[in-house]
Amino acid sequence: MADTRTLTNLTVDATPDSDVERRLEIALGLAAQFGSSLTAVCSAWPDGVSFADAIAHSPFSSLAQERELRSGIARVSSAFDRLARGKTVDTQWCDSIAHPSAAILDHALLADLVVMSTAPTSDFAHADALEVAARSGSPVLRLGPEAPTTSFKNILICWRDSRESRCALRAAVPMLQHATRIVLAGVGEDVSSDRLAEVGDYLSLYGVEAQILHLSGNEATPGTLLADLSRREDFHLVVAGARAHGLWKERIFGGVTRDFLAVTDINWLLAN
Repeated sequence: MADTRTLTNLTVDATPDSDVERRLEIALGLAAQFGSSLTAVCSAWPDGVSFADAIAHSPFSSLAQERELRSGIARVSSAFDRLARGKTVDTQWCDSIAHPSAAILDHALLADLVVMSTAPTSDFAHADALEVAARSGSPVLRLGPEAPTTSFKNILICWRDSRESRCALRAAVPMLQHATRIVLAGVGEDVSSDRLAEVGDYLSLYGVEAQILHLSGNEATPGTLLADLSRREDFHLVVAGARAHGLWKERIFGGVTRDFLAVTDINWLLAN
């Protein structure tokens, strides 16, 4: 019998912005699908403003800015209550006036999945999905702008022989067990056909059957080839490891990670 996996607890980035209701709706749908609890983390902080800058402002401007931040939190809280009403999901609401990076990381440490999206243009600061994944060790679902609100049925797994790919693959198993079409792809010398077959055998232990695709490398980078494949075949979700090294201000990304960071129109399950 296949080992069935689930997601026990989810965290969703509820930073006030134009995309927040969609993130909440998708997170609530995933929580209902997997019987998970859901924590919405809503932290508001002005974009581009450090704590030192904030306290250096005049009391009047600080009070006006605080009212704006609290108003943003209140709007999202009301939307969350409305979207969660009638759903059999155990929810928790956490809000603060603080940069969302610290607040989301605090909850991500024990989350089975963190739901985020590509940060839209906003007056509010945003957490970075790769930083959350790398510093928490938890997988992050970074939503593209056209993410479906139903489950992800068509999934592309991007494999290379690396720790990050293994982490992303293991994190994706619960979603893979609910998918109807899965393609396991590798590019050129990054992976052998034999290794792809071994990964396919590993997935079969969980009742997951994947079509294996070994792409020959060309002048395009592996990340570009895989992103193009995702668009062409209309995959709902791309599963791929993410690599980050060094200080956050001086990040050096692996090639696939760098390419996927630049491609914002796909849903990416990343892990580090």
